[in-house]
Amino acid sequence: MLPILTTERLILRPFHKNDLPDLIRLNKNAAVMQYIGNGKVRDEEESKKGMERFLNFPIKSPGFGVWSAFLKDIETYIGFYALKNLDNTEEIEVGYRLDVPFWGMGYATEGASRLLKYGFEDQQLDRIVGVTHPSNTASQKVLLKIGLQQEGEGHYYGGRCIYFGLNRKGYLK
Repeated sequence: MLPILTTERLILRPFHKNDLPDLIRLNKNAAVMQYIGNGKVRDEEESKKGMERFLNFPIKSPGFGVWSAFLKDIETYIGFYALKNLDNTEEIEVGYRLDVPFWGMGYATEGASRLLKYGFEDQQLDRIVGVTHPSNTASQKVLLKIGLQQEGEGHYYGGRCIYFGLNRKGYLK
């Protein structure tokens, strides 16, 4: 079971099957999905398959998975955060997908920072990575703000990505 994580403004709780309507709405938004996978929106069936993957992450890899994110004060769903294996590798990736009204407000940085803390301090990870679509400069800035460093490029999730990483030693500085 994943723990509930909090920040100053957010509650991150383990993804639950009741989150499906929020996931469907998020995945149908073209602006949200433009840099995810093939850049296309996902229909309800694809979102259901995604939900099944999300629910299975902690079973396959205890301590890792997907957290639904809510604003603390008004319990509004803003998206989700993940700490999980990077696209069929052994590396652990921090990720996030937020709804458009919550872009540019520091939520991506706040939630991703909390997952770094959880990963390095609670899970005792030696390294956490992140990848972005080459054109997603906003997400690249988030990864840099939380301490990851650009280390090159790679091919993940069916496309070319910019690859970032942070070792435990760099986190503890």
